[in-house]
Amino acid sequence: MTEPVVSIRNLSKVYQQGDIQVTALNGVSLDIGAGEFLALMGPSGSGTSTLLHIIAGVDRPTGGQCLVQGVDVGQLDESGLADWRNQNVGFVFQSFNLIPVLTAFENVELPLLLTQLGGRERKRLATTALDLVGLGDRSHHLPRQLSGGQEQRVAIARAGDGPEVDRGG
Repeated sequence: MTEPVVSIRNLSKVYQQGDIQVTALNGVSLDIGAGEFLALMGPSGSGTSTLLHIIAGVDRPTGGQCLVQGVDVGQLDESGLADWRNQNVGFVFQSFNLIPVLTAFENVELPLLLTQLGGRERKRLATTALDLVGLGDRSHHLPRQLSGGQEQRVAIARAGDGPEVDRGG
């Protein structure tokens, strides 16, 4: 058996809200293998978003350990965490968070501007990502000119786009 891609041990997260402590996660342990599909479900306030945020390096645990591809994301400093997220994480939020004054192409290209990629490679990756979600012909449209489903696909293209991804072929 191979090492899990995500390995969580005794994870906890406590938020301080004024004088009140809110426990979002308490002793969670979980392994997720490569290629495994996992549905994380629970009622509002049960900690599902908190767990995803910790795995993605958006939030830090109060205790325990969260290893993603062997990296303890809770132990990275802010700069290391930002670099790690940029190279390894794609997030599609419930609201798509597209920038309304940027085209679909520009929205997908935006996170690539934070990399060392040249303009030609950024253009290739953004174009390929939009083609993969069936929106190559809508790349110059603004979000308001797209349907809700098309906006979601732009967000997916942006989340899945990255310098480590070679989708050519």
